[in-house]
This record gives sequence, structure tokens and C-alpha cells, in this order.
Amino acid sequence: MLKKFLKGNIVFTNEKLSWINAVKLSAKPLLDKNLINAGYIEEIIKSVEKQGFYIVISPNVALPHARSLNNVNELCLSLLVSAEKISFGENDNIQLVFCVGFIDNDSHMAMLSELAIFLSSEDNLKKLLTAKTEADVLALL
Repeated sequence: MLKKFLKGNIVFTNEKLSWINAVKLSAKPLLDKNLINAGYIEEIIKSVEKQGFYIVISPNVALPHARSLNNVNELCLSLLVSAEKISFGENDNIQLVFCVGFIDNDSHMAMLSELAIFLSSEDNLKKLLTAKTEADVLALL
């Protein structure tokens, strides 16, 4: 399932990014494909500014999302792999940014469950952090 969602939605960068620019870059493939609207990205940023960095799910991983069913057109997932560490508040070592768009309260659960299982493997995480191409990432899934 993850491979289906991520194919064509993976971005790599060597730039030093702010957390806001990382969210925007991670969401760009979804925006370009009209899976989300630009308002969704703004809602993520506003939500984080208001509630804090709830999107950091592990030492290397952030999962930008917001409760915004009007700005998401289809259940979707993208990934930003950054060679440089990104600071999300006190979490200054984020290099994997998975942007997810929800269309309702339930349909994303299977995808997120699979993602959580995949990321719980230290080996998978290390390989993702060193991936250089979309093919490298997709081969892991």
C-alpha cells in the first residue's frame, strides 16, 4: 500500500530547510497532482504554530497533517528525504518528512498503520535515511 501512495510523490533535497519550507516541499507533489489544495499546507503550518510540533513522530521523522477535510481531494502520502537535518522545534534531527492528506476520519488508518510498522524497523529507517532515488525508497517497501 505504501508503495502505491509514494510512487511519484518522493522528493529529495540537499538544502538546509526551515520546518515550514520542509512541510511545503514535502507537500509539493500532492499539490502538483491536485490531491490537496494550497490551503491544506497553510492549515498544517497554522496548526503546528498553534499546537506545537505534534507532527514529529520519532527522532528522525515528521508527519505533517491537519484536520482539514475540505482541502484534501484524495487520501494521499508523500515523502521528503533531506540530506540535511531539519529543526522542528526542539527536534533538530528530522530528515524524513511524510506529508499525509486525510479525506475522512477512518480511511487513512490502514496506511498509517503500515507506515508505523515500516518505520519501527531500525534497518528500514537507516536505509530510508541513505536513499538517493525514488527507486531506492520504493525497493524498501
